[in-house]
Amino acid sequence: MNPLLAGPFFIIAGIIKKVYPPKTINSIYGYRTTSSMLNHDTWTVANNYSAQFLQISGIIQLSIGMALFYLFSFRENSFF
Repeated sequence: MNPLLAGPFFIIAGIIKKVYPPKTINSIYGYRTTSSMLNHDTWTVANNYSAQFLQISGIIQLSIGMALFYLFSFRENSFF
């Protein structure tokens, strides 16, 4: 996968998860761990945290991917 596409994918996934959070505890959509599925309060907190984490990690991936792309695209003898 192109490094410049992974970051936006994570950002979009985090935005979708924040706008449309899972309403009830289920085994299909949401942050599914044994501790997050104990009750509705932990389910809500875990899903809010995971949506924020997806967005932050996407921004980090996008910035690192862009830095590496521009670093190696301006060199004549690049490996990419």
